[in-house]
Order: sequence, then C-alpha cells, then structure tokens
Amino acid sequence: MVLFLGNHLIAQYCPPFVENISVLVNSIDLTFSKPIDFEKLSSNNFIGSNIEVLSIYKIDNYSVRLICDSISCNFKSITVKNLTDIDGLILSDTTLTISPELDVKYGDIIINELMIDPSPSVGIPEVEYIEFYNTTDCDISLKNFKLFVNNSFIIIPESTIQPRLYLIVASQKMLLDSSREILIENLPTLPNTGAYILLKSNFEDLISFCQYSYDWMGNKNKADGGWSYERCSKENDANWQLSENLAGGTPAKENSIAECAADKVAPVILNISLKNENIINIVFNEPVIPLSCIFHDNNIVVDSVYLANSEQTLLAIQLSDSIKDTDIYKLTLSLADYWGNQTTVTTKVANWQPTISGDLIINEVLFNPYVTGEDFVELLNISNKTLNLRQLQIANCRNDANSFSQSYLISENDILLFPGEYFVLSKDVSSLCALYTCAEDSKMKKMQSMPSFPNESGCVYVSDVNNTIVDSLFYDETMHHPLIYDKEGVSLERISSKKHIYDKKNWHSASQISGFATPGYENSQSDDNKDTEAILTCEKNFFTPNNDGIDDYLSINYSLDFQGYLATISVYNEIGILVRNLENNLLLDLSGSIYWDGTDNVGKIVNYGIYVIHISIYNTEGEVIRKKMACTKQ
Repeated sequence: MVLFLGNHLIAQYCPPFVENISVLVNSIDLTFSKPIDFEKLSSNNFIGSNIEVLSIYKIDNYSVRLICDSISCNFKSITVKNLTDIDGLILSDTTLTISPELDVKYGDIIINELMIDPSPSVGIPEVEYIEFYNTTDCDISLKNFKLFVNNSFIIIPESTIQPRLYLIVASQKMLLDSSREILIENLPTLPNTGAYILLKSNFEDLISFCQYSYDWMGNKNKADGGWSYERCSKENDANWQLSENLAGGTPAKENSIAECAADKVAPVILNISLKNENIINIVFNEPVIPLSCIFHDNNIVVDSVYLANSEQTLLAIQLSDSIKDTDIYKLTLSLADYWGNQTTVTTKVANWQPTISGDLIINEVLFNPYVTGEDFVELLNISNKTLNLRQLQIANCRNDANSFSQSYLISENDILLFPGEYFVLSKDVSSLCALYTCAEDSKMKKMQSMPSFPNESGCVYVSDVNNTIVDSLFYDETMHHPLIYDKEGVSLERISSKKHIYDKKNWHSASQISGFATPGYENSQSDDNKDTEAILTCEKNFFTPNNDGIDDYLSINYSLDFQGYLATISVYNEIGILVRNLENNLLLDLSGSIYWDGTDNVGKIVNYGIYVIHISIYNTEGEVIRKKMACTKQ
C-alpha cells in the first residue's frame, strides 16, 4: 500500500518485487520495483541452480548485476532470498525462471542428412526430408529460423531440437515419434540435379550450409532413387555419401556411414567479375568470412566489403571510384571459412571488352580421349583485352561443315580471361586432371553439356551468342605425329598463335614428356617463345646418385628448332659397354630435360667412373642430330 497527501508520497508499505530480468553470457541483471538497501546486500541473497554468484555490482538504486561463473544453457532458475529495500521491507523469497538466450553460431546445428529422390522407396516412406543435428549440449529453439532451398525459404515453426539429437523437417509425417519431426506443408522441393540449402537463425546468422549436386551419386546401383545422402563427418560440410542402411536412410537416427576427416581446405575462388564500374563480385566454393581486402593500385579506395547473397558465397567489394575501362587491377583478399580455414589469395579484375575474331584462339584439343577420360578444348586469349567467356559458345559442325550441329553456352556467369591466359572446357574435369597435369581450378570449366568431337575428324567452333565465329578448327587424326600409333589420349596442340589456324602444319601431337596433353598450360610444342637453334647440353658433367638431395641426377637439357623430334638415348661406360638404354623413340617437346638416375638396365647403381651419353634426335623428314657427352659418376 502507498499513502499520499495530495500529490506527496507519505509512506510506502509495499515490499519490493522483481520488475525485470536480463541474462547475459556471464551475468544476470535484476531490476526491482523499489530502491534496494545495498549495504545489506550479499551473494547469500541469490541462490542459483547450477550457478554460483561471484560478486554483485550496483547499476543504479533499483538494479543490480550478478556476476556469475558462467550461465549454462541448462540453467533454469535463481531464488532471491531475504532482500531488503531502503524502507526495511523484505521481499518474499522469489524463484525466478531463467531462459538464457543461447547465442546460436555456425555449426551448432548441422544439416546432417538429405532425401532428395525418395522414389522408389527401399524401406522408409517416400518423402523428401532434411535432417538437422544439434551438436551442442543445450536445447536450441528454432523459433523464427529460416530454411532456404536455393532462393525459396520457409520460416520454421516454433520447435526445439534437443542436445545431441536429430530433427526431421518434411512435408508429410514419417516418424512414430512426433517430437523428432516438424511437418511443413510448403517445404521447398529438393531438386535432384542439385541445390544449396541454408539454415539461418532468427538474427539472420548462417547456422548450417550444404550444397549438393547430382555428382554425389557415386553408386550407380542407387541412382534410381530411394537412398538418402548422409553426412559422413559432423565437422565437414563437404563430405557426403549415399546411405548404407538397407532401409535407404536413417531419419532421426545416427548415420550409417563412417566418419570422415574434418574440413581442412580453405575457400577457393570460382568466379570474379564486375557487377558495375564500382562493385566487384567474387564467388567462392563455400560460405566465407571476409577478413581484409588490399588493392595493389594505390588509387583504388575500398568503401566496404560485404557478403551479397544468402548462401554467403558471394563477396562484394564496393569501390569509391570507377574502374578504368582498359586497366587491370590486382587485389589481395584474406578470408576464412566457418571451420577456421584461412587463406590469402591474389587475383585480378578489369572491365571486359567484347570478343571479336583474332582475340581468342583454340589452342589445344583432345578429341580421342582415354576410355576413362573426356574430350577437352583449351582456349587462349592472345589479345591485350580482358575477355568475358559468358558471351561465347562452343560448337561442332554438321557433316558438310557449313553449319553448327551442337552448340552450348560456355557459361551463364561472368568468366574473365585476361591477356595471355588459358581456359579449358571439359565435361569431366576431375577425370581429366587425374590423367594429366592441369592448371588451377579457376582455369578449368566443367561443362554440363559439351559438343561431341569424333575421333577420326571433325571441327570445333567458338562463336559469340549471335553465332558470329571467333575461331574454328578443322581437325583429323592424320595431323598427329606419324610415329604415334596409338593416338588415344594424345591432344593436338597449336604450334604458333601467330599462324593461321587452317594450316595443318601449325598443329602437332603433345609431347610424350608432357604426358601427351597440357590442359591450362603453355603447349609443349609451342614455338612462340623458342629459340631457332637446336641445343643439347648437360647441366653438369658430374653427379652423385646417393639420395642426399644434391646432384642425385644427371640432367640432359635440350632446346629444339622444330617440333616432331624423337630421341633415343643410351649410356656407355668408359670401355664402350652399353649400361643403360635411357630412352627409345621418345616424342619430345621443343625444350625440356631428360634425367639419368645413375642406374643400369637392371636397376643397380653403376660404379664410379666416366660414362658417355649417346644422343640421337631425329624426325620423319630424315633430319638427325647426334651428340656425345661425357659425365662422371662420383
């Protein structure tokens, strides 16, 4: 009761009560209805469950802050006992229910299993579902969380996922235990061909991410459907496999597949382009956290760096000034993924210009791949402009060679190709790079569809979107070196970027030393930067093959004047006895090295002494270069 005389407070007989409570990471703020007698206040006035009050801090006459050891997510209550206000009135013992607001961060909940093609069922119901797993020891409320499938999203109904347990999101009932599933009628469809899935908190923070594709279907026996994808490591967003459970999946249960290694791979740039003259867009293969951005041109000022798409794979750099039309700028980015893998990458950006004939050439073609491989086409920017491959398409021709037969857009997104850079197109980049040494991923494009190139003869076109030809190649297998009998897996390389493409003599088989193909690199048979005089030398005239890392090999270096030479190399001891057939009819590139490790024909290290290297280099025109070089095995 409160007594007044007119507008003046005379006395207050009501004891205090708690008006407000606020829970922080390691403290609790309490606000009371009346000023508190702080002289009588002690930690004994506050008794918590699973929590210890270490000290008390006065905020104002009405409020106190309790400093605690920690506030766990399982902390439920605190009791206020014998608290006295300034009038000497005592608050009745009051137990306050505490619901700490958990700061849910990336990885606390993970996307753990996906059923994207449930039909025909092999056991579990024919229902698409997404499974979440709570990796923490706390209950996590999903109230107002958002679930994205590509650009579609739904708000998850109020629900709780318990510690170390699973929760299924589906459009139809699947489980007997309804506490383990959330039914959402308008759940977005999971495309069989691939999609990205995001879980975001009520504060729009990214909590979990998954990007799947049809390539995940590693088991052809399960390709018809009915099998879920299971995450094989709770620490790795990238490792997924088809379920091994005979029912086709493990909804709301532990996954059937074994654990995989944790994610230790830093983010990789997939694409870089200009959104406009002031904004640079960079696309990564996974969600990223930007750390720093430095331009090596001092005239460029960065206004801001921010993530520009919901899956947090698109980094936008806002500039204060416009990028000049013809300049190429270099920038260095430092960033990390959500598993703590940091990287620093240096890349380039520029305004691109339209591609016309003479800017871009077909530089290498593999049209007769190994059985386990795929065709590829390598392009080379020979202009001084920055080109955009998004504006181009690749095609083959009909039998009459007067029109396109199959034509496919190279990319729907910007792919900048700077002067002097190579770019490779293939339907199966993984198989290609398993067979040959490839360039970095950013210079390799996996095509969803690619023209077919017959093994005997055919043609390759590169054109713009209006079918205006930029470059073309008419090839046949007779353009290979005549002494290559098995042409499978051997690419055709352009010799000179300056000579006309229709000149068959301007094409040659890739060298045996290079592995018979050079996707994304300078051609093994290129003579654009070669000397015109044939040179054969030994780097040193002695070697010590004792595996100590110093002079363990004899290096025979060569630089030739023309393509198509083959080499036969033999090693003799000082009394003329043959000890090693080092090479026989080895197809060379224009320059390189051949190594002798000091072993004889049966694999034993030769004795100390002087050895003579006999080299014969010849081509099909009858030209022969012979040379003998002495060396000492020490």
